[in-house]
Amino acid sequence: MLVDMLEEVYKDIESEKAASTPPTDPAADDMAKALAESNKKVEELKNKIDKLASAGSSIEATNNKEPEDGTENKNESEETKNEDQNT
Repeated sequence: MLVDMLEEVYKDIESEKAASTPPTDPAADDMAKALAESNKKVEELKNKIDKLASAGSSIEATNNKEPEDGTENKNESEETKNEDQNT
C-alpha cells in the first residue's frame, strides 16, 4: 500500500519534470557545441595575437633604444651605411 503510493508520487514527479523540460533538438545542441568551440578558438587566437603584438613592441623598443656605451644603434648604423652608399 505504502509502496504503491510512493510509486504514484514518483510517477507524478517524473511527469512534472518531463512537462517542464523543453524538448531538445540534437542539431541545435551540435550547433551550440560548435559555436562554443569556435568562440574558444577565437579567444586563443586573440591571446596569441596579443602576445605577438607585445613581443613586437618589446623588440621595436629594444631596437630603437640608445645604447648605453655611446655607440650607434645597429639600425641607425645600417641606415647610415645605406645612405652613404646611395650618395
